[in-house]
Amino acid sequence: MKKIIIYSVSLLLALTAATSCNDWLDVDLKTKVKSDDLLTTEAGFKDALVGVYISMISEQLYGRELTFGFFEAITGNYDVQMSNTQYYDITQGNISTTAIRSRIDAMWLGLYKTVANINNILDNIDDKRPVFTGDNYEIIKGEALALRAFLHLAVFRIFGDARDLSLPAVPYVTTLGTTIFPALTGKDVLQAVMDDLDAALLLLKSDPIYKNRSKVNTADAFLHNRQMRMNYYAAMAVYAEAAMWAGDKTKALKYATDVIAVCDELFPWVDRGTVSTSVETARDRTFSTEHIFCLNVFNLRALYNTWHSPTTAYLQNVLYKGSWNFETWYQSMRDTDIRFTYLSQFSNTIWGYHSLKFMQPDGYRPEYAARIPLIRRSMMYYIAAECSGNIETATNYLNQVRRNRGIAADLSGLTETSFATELQREYIKEFWCEGQLFFYMKRRNETANPLDRWLPFQLRDRYVIAMPEAEIDYGL
Repeated sequence: MKKIIIYSVSLLLALTAATSCNDWLDVDLKTKVKSDDLLTTEAGFKDALVGVYISMISEQLYGRELTFGFFEAITGNYDVQMSNTQYYDITQGNISTTAIRSRIDAMWLGLYKTVANINNILDNIDDKRPVFTGDNYEIIKGEALALRAFLHLAVFRIFGDARDLSLPAVPYVTTLGTTIFPALTGKDVLQAVMDDLDAALLLLKSDPIYKNRSKVNTADAFLHNRQMRMNYYAAMAVYAEAAMWAGDKTKALKYATDVIAVCDELFPWVDRGTVSTSVETARDRTFSTEHIFCLNVFNLRALYNTWHSPTTAYLQNVLYKGSWNFETWYQSMRDTDIRFTYLSQFSNTIWGYHSLKFMQPDGYRPEYAARIPLIRRSMMYYIAAECSGNIETATNYLNQVRRNRGIAADLSGLTETSFATELQREYIKEFWCEGQLFFYMKRRNETANPLDRWLPFQLRDRYVIAMPEAEIDYGL
């Protein structure tokens, strides 16, 4: 069994505290201090936790590759020009080239470096409990545990084999130091994820989003906009997904429906008027009210201009989908489905559709700006549908999402086969540019994307992505 050595991180990012409740993550990344100095005060622990989120928004992680980048390209959700040196090979299934391997290795390294920063917090926080005020000890420790679970689930989803959970998968790293962490079986990784989440949920009962049923705290920037942090309900949502990967549909259904029960109050369906408004700066393109967990990606405008806008100097980079396939995704509902009508645009320049989801116009409303969703309300409905055990109940969950996307005609009379087709179609439409379809298909071991007739390889052959050959050295 291959063993991965996780070395100590001697430095952590020390991050300036927020001066605005909407841009609290927009901080100076250049400031670094030794962790011994950082983790002695409540402010130091807060800064260290902010550093974790900063690490997560890097382009090798959720700022690009794990959302609109690598995993959208490999699924067949983009058609790109041959001149697109970043993604053309990936769309052709060629992921073993030196250039692509280096990017895959960067995902592995980035995820485990972020875990190392989390473990540094967890290794120190209990001894420093007296420095915390209010509920901040419970909130910070709970967030850290849930983030560790979330990131290990991400590593497993990428590098593990979902077809046989008895096989060695990936290490589950629980402390900072020179400890050798062997690859656990998939079953044990997923159990460790759920164990961390169990501990996190007990602590996060102090989270204002659970305790006060509120996402906002304008008096305390650290506790404001809880959907932009790993909150109580985000941890429950991660639990639902982990249980799905573990094959425990009963538990997955319980956690998904527990989240659904508070959605109308905390994560309401997006209002169609805020999506369809003609005022570009007031259009809620990511359905922000539905975010259970999102990240503040403060360079999102530059990312959009580089990868999604066909009017920029980066035309060869544009990630788009050809007209025939894209329109096939939406069938006859193109005129009413707000995901088609307002979140995509046809361009003669590329002769296809590009996404408007992450467009950041000048003067964009701050409550919508710079956000990439990682968990949305709709995901809980899709998990509940898949786990319900009753085709009518499952269909009802799908119909609730469809109605809130502008589709008036409900699905009915579905068989198990036709339900699976409709669920996959929903994943494609709902999570375009968010990287979710690949993992849905991997978990279910689907052969290929049936809505892309030109995918030049069997996607099933790419589900298990090889981990880096070299052992990982995290010394800075």
